[in-house]
Amino acid sequence: MTDISSTVDPLSQAAHEWHLRLSDPEVSKETRDAFDAWLQQAPHHAAAFALADNTIEAISNMNPDALDAELHRPLIRERLGAWWVSTGSHTSARRWLAGAMVTGCAVLAVVFSASWLRGSPDTEITVTVSDFTAPVGATERFALMDGSTVLLGADSVLEVRMGPEIREADLVRGAALFDVLPDAHRPFVVRSTDLVVRVVGTRFDVRSNGGITRVAVAEGTVGVRLADGAADGGASLRVTAGQQVSATNAVLAKITEVDPASVGAWQSGRLVYRQAPLSELIADANRYFEGSITIDDPTGSLQLQTVSATFDGANIQRMLDMLPRILPVTVHTVAPEQIVLRPQAPSGRN
Repeated sequence: MTDISSTVDPLSQAAHEWHLRLSDPEVSKETRDAFDAWLQQAPHHAAAFALADNTIEAISNMNPDALDAELHRPLIRERLGAWWVSTGSHTSARRWLAGAMVTGCAVLAVVFSASWLRGSPDTEITVTVSDFTAPVGATERFALMDGSTVLLGADSVLEVRMGPEIREADLVRGAALFDVLPDAHRPFVVRSTDLVVRVVGTRFDVRSNGGITRVAVAEGTVGVRLADGAADGGASLRVTAGQQVSATNAVLAKITEVDPASVGAWQSGRLVYRQAPLSELIADANRYFEGSITIDDPTGSLQLQTVSATFDGANIQRMLDMLPRILPVTVHTVAPEQIVLRPQAPSGRN
């Protein structure tokens, strides 16, 4: 068996040691100053510390059954060695694993079998898995392990996997603006419901809402294809700065032009649409609205009505007030914080 997970990255270990020292309630000013100086030494130090913080939080919140499953993996059992055999204590083992991760003495990652990554059951490699979320109505910025950054839009969820040979992210829902550091040996791959984006280093955003996935490029070039299993899953498009592409129901649309300055405009609360279907607009609005906005139209035609406009994410009510002026739609408040959009009745009907 080949095991490359036994080597602890010195930067990761340093980051976790800093986390341990700063967690002391009596941490001194000298220690804090030294930590600030360490952060300023290189941009990737902040990314490593952010990853350490996420790792420790994940272990602290991990479901006991899930943690037990990891403790039973042969690689972890091997690390525990004779101590596990002599105690057989799951509770003590959980304490050991959490403590080891904090001090950098254990792998700061989840260990996956190579059948998931390489197709070989005799190889194990280390992949760090991090989950990032942003709440309704707010954005959150995160530093990734490789030094790249991602800004999550409101009510968004992203899962990131980093390893010696991979940089991957799954946008579960919402929007994400990526600033990817170049690494020719490890392309950065982002997956969403319908699309797969492959880059080496660039700035782009991915939005997945209302059954539509959009990729817009602010800098550089990305490769975009339909997700595996979708029709024409192998077809790929080259999308450059100032361009965007979308997919709906596993159908890849043509590339269109977009203002590079508007890519990721949602980070400042601006929701910019150009011939976007109403379903996408309402899905976005729900990420900023403390309640629910739905479309009630059995025919499905209202969802397909297109909008070209810019709205303020901080004022969804104003957006709702504007919709009847530009679309054949009526807005109904059926309960507190519950809004329903219905087609406008034909002239002459009550």
